[in-house]
Amino acid sequence: MNIFSVLLKNLRMGPATLRFPEEVPYPKGFHGPVKIHTEKCICCGMCAYVCVSGAVRVAEHKDNCEWVYSPGLCTFCGKCVSVCPVEALHMAAKSAPSYFNTKALDEVHLVPYSPCPECGRPTPPVREVLRAKAFKGVAPNVLVKSLICQRCRQKDSQRALVSIQVKGEPPPSRSDK
Repeated sequence: MNIFSVLLKNLRMGPATLRFPEEVPYPKGFHGPVKIHTEKCICCGMCAYVCVSGAVRVAEHKDNCEWVYSPGLCTFCGKCVSVCPVEALHMAAKSAPSYFNTKALDEVHLVPYSPCPECGRPTPPVREVLRAKAFKGVAPNVLVKSLICQRCRQKDSQRALVSIQVKGEPPPSRSDK
């Protein structure tokens, strides 16, 4: 007799599913596919390093960085988003569309390197957010050094050491820092 009361109750409630164009609302904090803001990315590769499923790959080239994301391999754990030092990644609020092939939804984004102000060679980007975290309270001339390439930084440091030695001052030791 109890089963009949359950059946009658369910019949009175009507259908519990939504018709086609309607969507089920996603809960707050839903982990969908990873999205990137290429204008913020510094090509550090931390997202690829922590991705246990290999869904995120970062490859550095001569004049740009290639960021590849494969949602078919992703476990949607969000580790890549939480480890990004410049908050260039976020999780979409909706799930990925259906697909037959795991490579069907792959995304490839190129992050261009900016030219070095001194020599013009492509240099991996150092964004304002990262400079603010790394160089708090530093003189503006040091901030300018973060924009030049590694080779130009080395040459500048060598010139500074030579000028110190020419003046007769001993070079700074590690204990002086």
